[in-house]
Amino acid sequence: MATILVVDDDETFRSPIADILRRAGHTVLTASIGAEGVALYRSSPDLFQIVLTDLQMPTMDGHQLVELVRETNSRAKIICMSGGIAKRIPANTEFLRKPFRASEVRACVDRLLHQS
Repeated sequence: MATILVVDDDETFRSPIADILRRAGHTVLTASIGAEGVALYRSSPDLFQIVLTDLQMPTMDGHQLVELVRETNSRAKIICMSGGIAKRIPANTEFLRKPFRASEVRACVDRLLHQS
């Protein structure tokens, strides 16, 4: 199982996603803003196998978060999610459109974990 960082400013998405992943056996840490997520990631980059982030957040959006995570680890496995229109999805990331089913997030995580 993996340690996953979930970053989303919306508690109504962040908590259920974390619960879904915990029920699947993963360890999950959460952050409610991008800066908090980057700080958590940078404090222990080897701890996290996957970062799951919302693209649309105040102050620091998901695009900025992805860029800063990639500065720390260029091979970081990242899933971006958005309920709005994603005009631009960061390169080398997976994408989930909100709302999504539990099975979709579990499948996306499984796919990333099995990539070399």
